[in-house]
Amino acid sequence: MLVRFWGNRVADRVSQRAALTPLVFLVEFHPQIRAAADPGRMQRLLHDAGGGRIGLTGVRELVIGVPDIEPEIERWQALLEPAPALGAGHWQLPSGPAIRLESSSGVSGRLICEVKDIDAAAAFLREQELLGNSTGDELHIAPAALAGLDLRLVPA
Repeated sequence: MLVRFWGNRVADRVSQRAALTPLVFLVEFHPQIRAAADPGRMQRLLHDAGGGRIGLTGVRELVIGVPDIEPEIERWQALLEPAPALGAGHWQLPSGPAIRLESSSGVSGRLICEVKDIDAAAAFLREQELLGNSTGDELHIAPAALAGLDLRLVPA
């Protein structure tokens, strides 16, 4: 954006200066993006769309794998206060998914979403060749189809 308005030289100088000092900026998002700040509205939009072809009803949990869990639990607790803790490294946000930390050899993440009908979701994913390794009542979407994202579907 800077290059477009001021050219390469000025944009480079502005970037160098910005890197030296803390920077605060304000962005006004498109109304659809801004709606994400209103979870109730987003839930209604999802409901009105019927959850799409997989019958998505919402996000249940974000699971984050970290190598050194104890200091991360403290950092996340400070960040998420006053969200109620469900246990060590596990929080329930007031209007959103739970966040859970787990010990891992490296940083990793997994998103667990809820669907109305797990069998219908499985059939759709199979038809689209998106069904990964699945166990019991948990469907895994093939990570290769999602650039490596670990996305799982569970019954609502």
